[in-house]
Amino acid sequence: MGIARARLQRISRLRASSDLEKYYSNLRWPGWREEIASLGGDQALSIQPPLWTAEGKHVATAVREPMPVAEAYDFNVTYMPQKLASLSDGTQIRFNVT
Repeated sequence: MGIARARLQRISRLRASSDLEKYYSNLRWPGWREEIASLGGDQALSIQPPLWTAEGKHVATAVREPMPVAEAYDFNVTYMPQKLASLSDGTQIRFNVT
């Protein structure tokens, strides 16, 4: 079974058990519902530093801004995988949030 399929099955089990609040608890911050509700249907939330970094573990203190979904997709699906694939194992990545 692939990793993606295993994750989907886990999410399905969580949904069935109504435990999504617990599953996503580390990705929520005070006022997240209102912040997400204010986004348009063509917007995503840019979070800097990225949540997959050591610095990005604390979403409540991260810089969060609306951005077009197409731009978020391009960055996360096209740009970052190419950049990360070119790095050697153990290479540190530094983000400057401006």
